[in-house]
Amino acid sequence: MGKPGRTPASMPRRRIAAVPRWLAAAWAPFPRAGGAQWGRGARRGGIMRARRRAGLRLTLAAGLALAALLPPIAAIAATGSPPPLPALGLDTGRVSLSGLSSGGFLAVQFQVAHADIVQGVGIIAGGPYYCAQGQLRRALKDCMCADPEQCRGDALKADIPAAIAYLRKAAVAGEVADPAQLARQRVVLLSGGADTVVPPAVADRQLAEFYRAAGVPPENLLRPPLPPATAHQLPTLDAGTDCGKQVPPYIGRCGFDSAAAILQGIYGELRPPAAEKAANWIAFDQRPYDPRRQRGVFGISGVHFFPSGLDDSGWLYLPDACRAGELCRLHIALHGCRQGQNYELGNEEGGSNGRFGMLYAKSTGLARWAESNHIVLLFPQAKPISPLPYFYAANPLGCWDWWGYSGAAYATRNGVQIQALRTMVDRLGAGRQRK
Repeated sequence: MGKPGRTPASMPRRRIAAVPRWLAAAWAPFPRAGGAQWGRGARRGGIMRARRRAGLRLTLAAGLALAALLPPIAAIAATGSPPPLPALGLDTGRVSLSGLSSGGFLAVQFQVAHADIVQGVGIIAGGPYYCAQGQLRRALKDCMCADPEQCRGDALKADIPAAIAYLRKAAVAGEVADPAQLARQRVVLLSGGADTVVPPAVADRQLAEFYRAAGVPPENLLRPPLPPATAHQLPTLDAGTDCGKQVPPYIGRCGFDSAAAILQGIYGELRPPAAEKAANWIAFDQRPYDPRRQRGVFGISGVHFFPSGLDDSGWLYLPDACRAGELCRLHIALHGCRQGQNYELGNEEGGSNGRFGMLYAKSTGLARWAESNHIVLLFPQAKPISPLPYFYAANPLGCWDWWGYSGAAYATRNGVQIQALRTMVDRLGAGRQRK
């Protein structure tokens, strides 16, 4: 593994190997000679022409990169930005998280990194900590089914001993919390029997194996059964498409209340849910919590060569009691790939149904339980990262980082997304005012 905050010169060769052909061609100083009869003058002229072409290609690539880095000024002027998170004085010593797919992987990473403030997690179709070991190839091969035909049954095999070894090493270095803190947490695992993306071999058996190895006692490891036909999606009572359909929006009507299973699994018996209130949904500006946007480059705030994957804004659900200043807890809910608010929601005809918007946040059913139980909900948002110009950090599906596209430290407290989430938590916990 490379060191946190690595520079392009220190990037591993495995990433350079993934450079698209067109960019590799742009980097080539000059093409190979066509044959032994190529004369010295012709060779010199060919070299100079090739270098000029390469220079033009590099200039074009750099221009495209800088254009992508700079925010669209007209758009900012026209739309403005939502306000930052309010200081609510929340009880941030009992934070809980849930996540679907890539959001489930990130929830596990935050749980490990900040185990000292986490009470529990609900993981839907996620996988073990540090499963990908910083390698996209391993993520696709060992932690999920990129090709379902190639990984039937128990063909997938996360390296749990390697994950535990990394966890202990990171703890000694102060990069994650003391692993002993995990033993007091409650963990809810939800895995669909018809899931062929992150199948039960990973999302149930191997994830449970990780938690047992990390010291979570059996009585704290909850595995509520889902309907057998549940595919790779967020199982809900009545929102989304057919429970067995593994297609966007990856939200399924399964007759199962994931929100109840997760929140009551973590916090114990709760008061019955109440109706959510439209006025309690609040957009907030995520940019102040993104450490890379804050640092910037060339002295320009907001410009960055290594994008974090965080969108410009996220969503907060603030129940009436919490708005009135009563002491409340915090639950962070993380969407999966292709579910961020700015991801284009495709349809079965190959067209678009517009952007995802608040579909995931409102479909979780969490707001009903939060309203009656003094729980503030935080819905951070990830966004796609185009391979052009970010070939070294491409994330075209808008996934949370569980394989290292945002940097080598992605699974620790130094990871840019984990830093952002912790800064959001700290902001919501500031200004404590109890009634």
